[in-house]
Amino acid sequence: MAASRAALFLKSLALLVERDSVGWIADDAVASLLASTGFASVTTVVSESSDSPAHTTQLVREHADKADLVLFVGGDGTARDVLATLNPQIPCLGIPAGVKMHSGVFAVSPQAGAKVLAGILRGELVAIGERDVRDYDEDEKGIMTYGQLRVPEAGAWLQQTKSGGRENEMLAVAEIIADLSQGLLDERPLVIGPGGTTSEVKAALGQAGTLRGFDIVTKSGWHCDVGADALLSCASTAKFIVSFPREQGFLFGRGNQQMSAEVLGRMNLNRQLTVVATRTKLSGLDGRPLLVDTGSAEVDERIAGLYEIVTGFEDRLLYRVASASA
Repeated sequence: MAASRAALFLKSLALLVERDSVGWIADDAVASLLASTGFASVTTVVSESSDSPAHTTQLVREHADKADLVLFVGGDGTARDVLATLNPQIPCLGIPAGVKMHSGVFAVSPQAGAKVLAGILRGELVAIGERDVRDYDEDEKGIMTYGQLRVPEAGAWLQQTKSGGRENEMLAVAEIIADLSQGLLDERPLVIGPGGTTSEVKAALGQAGTLRGFDIVTKSGWHCDVGADALLSCASTAKFIVSFPREQGFLFGRGNQQMSAEVLGRMNLNRQLTVVATRTKLSGLDGRPLLVDTGSAEVDERIAGLYEIVTGFEDRLLYRVASASA
């Protein structure tokens, strides 16, 4: 059923988004489906026989790090193959086409999976969380849990911090800080960027800090309102917490030029960067992506992609970041 379910997913997606708004990495079989559905931006790769677990593990191992999101079609066995190979920081989504469907990593249908991906591409608030990979174990004669994958899903607006359908931003910021307090705020060195939300993070650490500047927290104390040279000295080791101006939506390149292209070029963004914002702040972008304009087209292109935004306590959304010059 995999080919027909994949085709249904792609046909549904084609009705919801501009077909040139997404690029693909796929094997021959899926590349053919993409072409027949009108998706033109496809990088075709060679893989093992498509009916073997090696097919899945090879594709994930060799190509997933080039992607913002991994989509797979199958059942619990395929989900286990993905779990065994995928970098846990990369989000994925299963399109259901299997006999056994105990795992929580699948969309409820191919059409529902298309709606989730379309929501990401349109800048809607799409939640992401860890979901169990489960499968029937013949030896144990029961359903076993093998691990978790990070999965996007349609994000509900109403949360415990909301009232009457509107977010209480003061409570939301407090929840963001509670989330960061689960370990990240103990990291040293820790770099905290400018802005209202991040200034509350600084206050939670017992320091007023600077509203419009970058502060570095080290084991020896605080270094406030530092420049690019100081950030460069810890670019490969520090954890960074940043937000963005509400009006412009620039993640880097407006109001925080201290985060230069050289600093960003030395960072492992997946491991070192945490972006924080309330859902109200994100919704104010009206679906527009966050922007970067570092002065280096190469660095801007490397930064662009999907990022997890911390929006509350154990509450995260996937959101797009794009180059301002693209």
